[in-house]
Amino acid sequence: MSEQTNAYTAAHVQEALARDGRVGELGIAVDIADGMIVVQGVVPTEERRAAIEEVISEMLPEHEIRNRIVVEPIHDGGEPEMIG
Repeated sequence: MSEQTNAYTAAHVQEALARDGRVGELGIAVDIADGMIVVQGVVPTEERRAAIEEVISEMLPEHEIRNRIVVEPIHDGGEPEMIG
C-alpha cells in the first residue's frame, strides 16, 4: 500500500472505531505501514480494548495488529470538594 492509501485506510478505521457500538471511541490513533496496524489511545475497560482489536480484525484480516491501547478505568470522583 502507498502512504496515501495507508492514511486513507487508517482514517477509515478510526471512523469505524468511533461508529461501532462495541467501541465508540474518538481518540484512538491508527497508523498503518508494511501490513502492520498500530493502535494507540486510552480506554476505560479491557473489554473496550479487545473490541478495538476485534473491529480492526474484521475490517483488515490480512494485517497484523499491534494493540498499544492503555486501560485506565474511570473512577467516580469520590466526595465532592468543598469550596469556600
